[in-house]
Amino acid sequence: MVKTLSRSPTLSVIVGAGVSAEARLPVWRRLVEDLLDRAAEERLELTETAHRAAWKAQILSGESPLGAAAVAEALAGDDLREWIPEALYGEAPERFQPGPIAQQLPVLREAFGTGLTLLTTNYDDLVEAAFGAGDGPVAAVPYTGPGDDAPPTGERHQRVVHLHGFLARDGRRAGDVVLTEGDYQTVATQDWQAAHVGHALMETPCLFIGSSLTDPNLLRYLHRHRGEGAVRHFAIFTRQDAYEPGTPAEVVRAREMALKERWRSSNLEIVFVDHYAEIAQALAEVARAKREDDAYVPLPERLAAWHQRVSDELLLPDGPEAFAEAQEYLHEALRIALDVALSQARDLGHDHGDEVLAAALFLLDESGSTLTNWATTDRVHRDQATIEAIPIGERSSWAAVRAFCRGVALGEPRDVYASRWKYIRALPFSTADGLPAGVITVASLRAKETTMLDGMPDPVEAAFDDALRAVVRDILTLPFEST
Repeated sequence: MVKTLSRSPTLSVIVGAGVSAEARLPVWRRLVEDLLDRAAEERLELTETAHRAAWKAQILSGESPLGAAAVAEALAGDDLREWIPEALYGEAPERFQPGPIAQQLPVLREAFGTGLTLLTTNYDDLVEAAFGAGDGPVAAVPYTGPGDDAPPTGERHQRVVHLHGFLARDGRRAGDVVLTEGDYQTVATQDWQAAHVGHALMETPCLFIGSSLTDPNLLRYLHRHRGEGAVRHFAIFTRQDAYEPGTPAEVVRAREMALKERWRSSNLEIVFVDHYAEIAQALAEVARAKREDDAYVPLPERLAAWHQRVSDELLLPDGPEAFAEAQEYLHEALRIALDVALSQARDLGHDHGDEVLAAALFLLDESGSTLTNWATTDRVHRDQATIEAIPIGERSSWAAVRAFCRGVALGEPRDVYASRWKYIRALPFSTADGLPAGVITVASLRAKETTMLDGMPDPVEAAFDDALRAVVRDILTLPFEST
């Protein structure tokens, strides 16, 4: 997929609900459930939570998803216009920020230039936000159909085609929100969207991200432009959250084979990745391969080479004395990294006082299948045999592993009798060259309610994270030299 897409002068990316979900926005089904819940309480006077839940279950089991949305519309009436953004964002829209996948879209734009087309079925403005507030080299502008005077994609602008309407976090709105079965019928009749999606499917390779490919409109467009001679397209599906615990590997393999066969006739190749973070990495690799052309080296080869160098110089140098010295160096360097991050927080008016914190450094192995805790600030490894690799899996008990799978920072309370640490924050990080390197964790002796790790305002948290990542990158860049 990476080389195929990178060799094309053009690329169309169709952004689905998964890119909104990574920012913790409700997916479409959750949005409909919230609308039904409000309708039940305000229109049907079902004040008991259990009664509303039972009513919603009846509606959702007896109606198609679009039919359930139509029920909410019928009960809400004209108020639905205001209910949708309120259900989407809640009381603090500003808390939703572009996630790792969305943040790669400007990188693709830099690589493909005006050859990039962006389309989305999402209402929100996270794609636009990923490009910055108009202060970057390219401003992303929403487009919602005929009559919209948004500038076309050019040197200074990237048009984002919102196929189902636009509801920004700051209250801006444009176009008609497509939510119910009636809305979909209207689209099928007017269908300015078909011209945009159809052009993308006929003229460019398309990449579907964050989409389950169940949207009726997308299905219609795909089937309309299938057949021999059509352009080859790709969709990235993730295994994360797709299977119940204990699902046999044979069942997983059979499902994926079936899905691949289903879509092959539509010139659509399904690419499966294990975790959400790998979707963002895949986009980064497409952009990198586009920039570097024949000089591009695939990620597994780059990761193996990086891990070998870091292992030789910092993690497992020859001889017990060299290992001990390397551990002392990593221990002290990590303490400095934590101190620098705390200094950044203090400079912004957020002092941790006498709170006791500890940091740990988990690094990815060369195969990308495990994380290993190589350094901590509260102790030093003395014996290589005590260092164990942790398998990467979405349901791991390790916060570091789950944060790595999600590709975003994760904070959570700890209630483990054998540990004195009461709260832990895990922060995935990459090398300066874009390699997924591992996770930094910071733990506190204080509980969630009193630790600074859960109470930092967004600007302070961003500065804290940036400082921690920057120093750790420096640690892994500078070779260990025994003295």
